[in-house]
Amino acid sequence: MDWLLDNAIKIESPADIARQILAARGFERPQIDEFFQLDYERLIALSEGLPDLDLAADRIAQAIEFRHKIVVYGDYDIDGITATALMFQALHDAGADVSIYIPDRFEEGYGLNSSALEFLVSNGAQLVITVDCGITSVEEIAQAAKLGLDIIVTDHHGLAEQLPERAVALINPKRVPDSPLYEIAGVGVAYLLVVGLQQRGIIGLAAGREKWLLDLVALGTICDVVPLVGANRLLAHYGLIVMRQTRRCGLRALAEVSGVDLKQVRASEVAFRFGPRLNAAGRLEHARQALDLLLVEDDVEAKALADKLQQLNTDRQLLTEATYNEAVELLKDKDDDRVVVLANENWSHGIIGIVASRVVERTGKPTILLQIKDGVAKGSARSPKGFSIIEAITRQSQYLDRFGGHAYAAGMTLAQGKLADFVAALNADELTRQFAPTRHQLVIDGIVAPKLIDTDTYEAMQLLAPFGQANSEPIFMSSLKVISFRPVGTDLSHLQVKFSAPSGVVSAIAFRKAGNWPWLRENMLVDVVYTLDENEWQGVVRVQLLIHDMRAHDDGTGVQASDTTI
Repeated sequence: MDWLLDNAIKIESPADIARQILAARGFERPQIDEFFQLDYERLIALSEGLPDLDLAADRIAQAIEFRHKIVVYGDYDIDGITATALMFQALHDAGADVSIYIPDRFEEGYGLNSSALEFLVSNGAQLVITVDCGITSVEEIAQAAKLGLDIIVTDHHGLAEQLPERAVALINPKRVPDSPLYEIAGVGVAYLLVVGLQQRGIIGLAAGREKWLLDLVALGTICDVVPLVGANRLLAHYGLIVMRQTRRCGLRALAEVSGVDLKQVRASEVAFRFGPRLNAAGRLEHARQALDLLLVEDDVEAKALADKLQQLNTDRQLLTEATYNEAVELLKDKDDDRVVVLANENWSHGIIGIVASRVVERTGKPTILLQIKDGVAKGSARSPKGFSIIEAITRQSQYLDRFGGHAYAAGMTLAQGKLADFVAALNADELTRQFAPTRHQLVIDGIVAPKLIDTDTYEAMQLLAPFGQANSEPIFMSSLKVISFRPVGTDLSHLQVKFSAPSGVVSAIAFRKAGNWPWLRENMLVDVVYTLDENEWQGVVRVQLLIHDMRAHDDGTGVQASDTTI
């Protein structure tokens, strides 16, 4: 693992640490000033930048007035279910005749499909509002128009060459290249549409009441791994504030089974505790269970739903591990491929995206995993930084039946008979051949004096929160003396280390890395790369280090601490 120290700043005081880190990351002075301007009214004003907002508002107003049957058509990932819950709640509270449709991941796949639209028409639907999908559904929307079904698309995914011509409105910030909303998640688009409806008097939310929907926005935005800067940072910031005092008994139940103190919930806990449990429903069974948890109004029912998601997540973990081990075996024949494509008839389409991410971490290469079933290959793609997987597969769209996604995550469906040609074309493409896999790199933000490993530095760093994509938690390096270390956890896979520092003993933990440093000894001086965290024990809050990597300290004499004790 490479350590990149080129832009690391030397931190000698907590004062102004947040601005120093942003400057080192390449932010200019105006960008830094804007970063800290968490102005909610600025966010609200951005809603007017949504394309086709007036067209959508007029049609929704008509539907509410004349009691047209509205269906919110969502997606099975967290961005999709949060956007669905938000849109449904806002329209339901406005008195609309509204229901929900979430496609089955295994039977229907992602996005609009003609069979579902025909079913909705047969049940009286007159208006469909998509959330987190629809922008590439040209044929499906054309077919819906022939059936007399109006469709408003709200989406945030990349645009294809052809846009749906028969939609009532296409609300996607990517239609405006320079828009400050360009990178917002699907739930962010849905929220700003609701704000636009509120400002036009179409839904009867009093000013400020819309903020109670922001817990859903934070959940979807953080878990969809969009850049947490600009509008997304505003949405996540205010959403976390609302989540800490949420009225949703489902979120309270989810926090309980996840072991999270909801009153102090952080973005990392939303991503790594809430996210996997909510996603487990759609990965193994049906996403409707996760959606029901977000909308439930009964504490007992909420507890039962949360417990079910907890069990599904445990099952998902076991299945993921087995699939990953099988994928690693198949990697042995892929050394020369620039894009790794692996397929298996026994894999579950619900979890191959997770496994693809782990393969990317292992190889540094763009990766596609596919489930083969009944002559059809359904896949999930993931990519390292510096390579747009959606651009790569779009260039081979002649082989694909359906596809969509982002630069670093995408999905596709194609006939099994076309798979070999697709893989060959993908690896022969100039875009692919220009990409060179790289080792995993730790970009270190600051070198911290041991005396500054304390709560003051931790709190100064929190001015940068919430952390996520494009606004990662700062990574620091310090030289510290080891007091003791031992493996911990039920399977002894984690390493607990105690270091000495001027402020006293500093505790640290390295998750799933107990065997990474066999040379480690007590009283050694080591260079530690870590993120700062807080840990509460028996009512006392102390900082702790989350270790990314360690090396024996070299004092410049050529003698490393691994060769001698200090």
